[in-house]
Amino acid sequence: MPQDIKPTRSELLKLKKQIKLAKSGYSLLKKKRDGLILEFFEILKKAKTLREELVNEYKAALEKINIARTLEGDLKVKSIAMAIKNIPDVKLTTNNIMGVKVPKIESSEIKKAFMERGYGVYNSSAVDEAAECP
Repeated sequence: MPQDIKPTRSELLKLKKQIKLAKSGYSLLKKKRDGLILEFFEILKKAKTLREELVNEYKAALEKINIARTLEGDLKVKSIAMAIKNIPDVKLTTNNIMGVKVPKIESSEIKKAFMERGYGVYNSSAVDEAAECP
């Protein structure tokens, strides 16, 4: 807080200007907070939807893999999985939302056609069905 302010007109005008600046700064920060909250809820809604989709796809894929493991055996399924050469590319970038850096994650999908798969001539409908799962 200011100390020893002289009771003059110029000091009064200077203090009024500081108060006006503080109020406008407060208003700006309040608007920024409201915008960030809206953006947060949009991202949260999208994350919930994606999580539900991911859980459903995971359950379906796990069921298909378990069928393949039962029919072909753990060793064969693991050796086929180890034969896959491509690794998904994951990119981590930042998105600037009202001056706040928010991480954004992007990944490439590795889904190949039947003849492009890297596990050779080994044919198994159970393994192919598991590979087809999203």
